[in-house]
Amino acid sequence: MKVAVVAPVWFSAPPATHGGIETIVSMLAAELVRLGHEVLLYSVGTSTSPARVRWLFEQPQERHLWTASHADIECAHALFAYRDAAEEKVDLVHDSSGRVGPALGGMLAGPPVLHTIHVAVNEAKQSVYRQLAQLPRVFLSTVSHDQTRSLVDVPVLRVIHHGIDPDRYRFVADKDGYLAFLGRVSADKGCHLAIDVARRAGLPLRIAGPQDYTPQGRRYFADEIQPRLGKDIEYVGELGFDRKVDLLAGALALLAPVTWREPFALVPIEALACGTPVVATPRGGYPELVREGVDGFLAEDVDDLAAAVTRVGELDPATCRRRVEDSFSVRVMAQHYLDAYAEVTGLR
Repeated sequence: MKVAVVAPVWFSAPPATHGGIETIVSMLAAELVRLGHEVLLYSVGTSTSPARVRWLFEQPQERHLWTASHADIECAHALFAYRDAAEEKVDLVHDSSGRVGPALGGMLAGPPVLHTIHVAVNEAKQSVYRQLAQLPRVFLSTVSHDQTRSLVDVPVLRVIHHGIDPDRYRFVADKDGYLAFLGRVSADKGCHLAIDVARRAGLPLRIAGPQDYTPQGRRYFADEIQPRLGKDIEYVGELGFDRKVDLLAGALALLAPVTWREPFALVPIEALACGTPVVATPRGGYPELVREGVDGFLAEDVDDLAAAVTRVGELDPATCRRRVEDSFSVRVMAQHYLDAYAEVTGLR
């Protein structure tokens, strides 16, 4: 099968540090190539892949993300990708970028489009997805059952969870005595709550990830995080892949006390691949990720999360690892997408 895989244009695929969608898309493209399919990856010129990388923009466009020029950059990327994919006579476009691309693909004469919804769905997005679903060549997939439930009167072809390559993650059974928080340092990710949990559990916490440099994000870091840093609460900044794996592999547990309905998170899978259990709030896709008392714990408030942290020694790191190998590997993810491609195109 000849497939056009469309990534967002904000970061390289794979990204140097942060960029969850780009990470997933790059792994999927590589796995499809490994399985013998012809893949065109539409990203930016700094991307590296065994697929054929095609781009309009040489450099990642992060500086335009959520600015006044966001929509223009996204539209230009989508126009290039869909025009080029049609000229290449691909069998299918699998679009993981924004909503502009599948809208264009559905209106123009060209191949069918599978659009994976990666974002949380609000009322405004609902109206777009309802319109997209009415286009005869556009099909929608989600990344969690919870995300699907948030879509009202929107038909979903498949729910396909994210997957990673577990072989890239170092398994460690004997943990060091710290907790880890990895992700954007923001209120919705619950970084301030992770500090509360660690303090109540009496354990040190290492915080890694990008700061939110919006005015609101700067105030959050200055007011809620910076004053509470110290010997037991350390902010180590944004980490590359190897250092990220080191952080996750050595941790007693990953803390993910998210305050929003996160559709599906990549970091918990990465932690489980390292044999590290996850202690999180039961929001969004987390109940689909974490099996209570098997590879982690779910709790609503700080006291219960801290109590759960004291129990992570009861969990088997090898079971955490097998969870990823069995359910959240890139091979499992790619096979589910290939089944969806076949359903859309009639091809194998």
